[in-house]
Amino acid sequence: MGNPGLGKTHIATGLGMAACRQGRRVRFYSAAGVVNELLVEQKELRLTRVLGN
Repeated sequence: MGNPGLGKTHIATGLGMAACRQGRRVRFYSAAGVVNELLVEQKELRLTRVLGN
């Protein structure tokens, strides 16, 4: 969290690239993207499956 221009996305991208180099699967979401996806899953009654409960 923080104001624009602090480097949050830059750090997230670097962490994701480092994880990829270790053979891990990664996904990048904006906060709005996460909320939108969760709302869709809730509407389709799949929210608990998506959250891993």
